[in-house]
Amino acid sequence: MVHEKSKDRDASWGYDNHRDRYVYGYKVHVLLDSETALPITMTVTAAGCGENMAAAWFVAMMLKLGVRVKKFFADAGYDSYTTRLLVIGKLKAIPFIPFNPRSSAGKTKEEKMKRRTELRRRWYKKNFLRRWWVDPASKRFDREYDVRTFSEQGFSVGKGSLGLDSLMHRGMEGATLHSTTICIVMLAVANTAVQIGRPDLMRCIRCFSA
Repeated sequence: MVHEKSKDRDASWGYDNHRDRYVYGYKVHVLLDSETALPITMTVTAAGCGENMAAAWFVAMMLKLGVRVKKFFADAGYDSYTTRLLVIGKLKAIPFIPFNPRSSAGKTKEEKMKRRTELRRRWYKKNFLRRWWVDPASKRFDREYDVRTFSEQGFSVGKGSLGLDSLMHRGMEGATLHSTTICIVMLAVANTAVQIGRPDLMRCIRCFSA
């Protein structure tokens, strides 16, 4: 969600990977159910807040809500030792998180990725966590991570049909209310679809638009 810098003091600069540029605004962190692509919980931060700063909040909320998982899927923004340790230690789940080679040594992306992989492998071994290790370059990782593609539909619905990116109010409170309302609408549509015997329409916002 984007705002002009001079009009919103709660917002901050952050890098938008999808738009491939820096934006001034907010970042919505959403925990989705991989089977339904529906939101479980969410939080809003300034755009400059990294994903790993929100990971601890997600883990705490999952424990509080009693959400039990065996696999934790996230994008490369969550690639850190701290997040992996939280997921393994607190949730007892396998972190399916692609490596982010951006800060690794190397001249090319391939060299950076190779270095990142070796460092992560050593870390798992050193901390006696080898049974939680799944190489992002493996076929197993690709097969399991396919559910992430399905979950992305939830974000597409939020941005496309419900205007998640179209923030109209200033301040953290307004941004949070805007995002929460959209998540509630998504859940209401899904519940209505199930109640009328059309679970195939759970993510079809337009079918229930006035």
